[in-house]
Amino acid sequence: MTGAHPPNLLRSVAKNAVSLTGGRFLLALLRFAVALVIVKRSGLDTFGEFALVLTFIFIAEWLSDFGLIDIAVRQICTDTSGGEATLGAFAISKCVQSVLAAAMMVAGMALLGYPSHVMRSGMIAGVAILLYGGVQYLRVGFRVRMTMERDVGAELASVVFLLGAVWIATGARAGLEVLTLCYVFSRGVNLVGAWLLAAGSLKPAFGKTLRSELAILVRAALPLGLTGLLVVAYDSMDAIALSRWSTNAQIGVFSVATRAMMLAVVAEQALCQAVFPVLARQWAQDRATFTRTYQAVLDWGTVLAGVLFCALFAGALGLGALVRQEPQAVAAVLQLLSWAVLARAVVTLVSPMVVISGRLMNTVWITLLVVVAKWAGLVLLARQGAIGAATAYLIAEVLVGLVPTVIICQRAAGVSLDWSLPLRAVAAAAAVAGATQWLELQGNVLHGLLAVLLYVALAWALGAIRLQPLRQFWLAIGRGRGDG
Repeated sequence: MTGAHPPNLLRSVAKNAVSLTGGRFLLALLRFAVALVIVKRSGLDTFGEFALVLTFIFIAEWLSDFGLIDIAVRQICTDTSGGEATLGAFAISKCVQSVLAAAMMVAGMALLGYPSHVMRSGMIAGVAILLYGGVQYLRVGFRVRMTMERDVGAELASVVFLLGAVWIATGARAGLEVLTLCYVFSRGVNLVGAWLLAAGSLKPAFGKTLRSELAILVRAALPLGLTGLLVVAYDSMDAIALSRWSTNAQIGVFSVATRAMMLAVVAEQALCQAVFPVLARQWAQDRATFTRTYQAVLDWGTVLAGVLFCALFAGALGLGALVRQEPQAVAAVLQLLSWAVLARAVVTLVSPMVVISGRLMNTVWITLLVVVAKWAGLVLLARQGAIGAATAYLIAEVLVGLVPTVIICQRAAGVSLDWSLPLRAVAAAAAVAGATQWLELQGNVLHGLLAVLLYVALAWALGAIRLQPLRQFWLAIGRGRGDG
């Protein structure tokens, strides 16, 4: 397993940071395009139903994952001698989890009493969950070898296929079942593409230590899996609540807005995924270097969040106009959700600390509190439609989850980060949002670009943008080139 480390870690991290951030952003953009195609060619009601089915797919995909990817990567990176056995245990777990997750998805949809065509779509979607199990197995090898651009490439191919398939299906006036089948085939493309790009990947071992390795993975992943399940429930309950207390069209409005918001969220997630293997090694070998690297990730990650927030807030109406149906409603929901981007970005940036430190139970209770708070908000507000769901989202994300998560993650890792630069970045973003609203610079996508330029200038003036943290980041990674 010594080959799991790339010969030039600095270059590898740079490559993965760029490919993951750009690739994940492009993926989110393509998924937004898929939503636009369905809305324009089949209507908000059809897209609302498709978004509901996707909600159950995403829950099942997490049940199939349950945090074992991160745990397996951490195990292999910190204990290279047992990597093959860890990968073998991971492969067995994926076979079992995928089947169980697919069955539980169909059973859950049946218990909620959805119409027959939605149930048929759920059963078709079960095949996608099985295919996703294979993708996860290959994803571990990509992440350990820090060739995540191959993983992104395979997923990009699948979403391009989905976009083309959905275009053909909607042109033929196909129903929900055919749209779901398009998603299933796209997962097949994802799996085949990842397999073709995984040449020379890690090999599993199925020896006498298989049971013990599986037990280690399960025990270590349980807190992360439970937390992740709560997070998936948190992200999915909007569509489910709107399906019970509102209309399919309102599911469509909310889902289009959240897909636009994900353009911002995935960039932060990609940054964390790109540096996760490096941080895991630094945690095990040099805590001081770990802290410096993490500080740089936080500083620049928050600046990036401010850029994305300003683009979304000022450009919301322009993005809503792309939908053509209910553009004002989509823009209003997107502007409200864009405030949650800042909070969610910070949570995304600090959350890897508890995974790396192995103190995952620290986040379970706060995540449960946030989920309960959001569900209570949806019970009260979902009858108001998409804007009510967005309000519940904002309350849970900002007022309930942000500060406790930051405190708990730092305590879990025994790290005290400097928040002066991130706070300046957030202040600059809020000021620009207020200015664009006061000056009424919110009519199109170009206004979003102008808001970004204003933000960068103001953040620089406030000292939120500094090159020193970036230099510290590269130096910290450069010191790890000989690790392993």
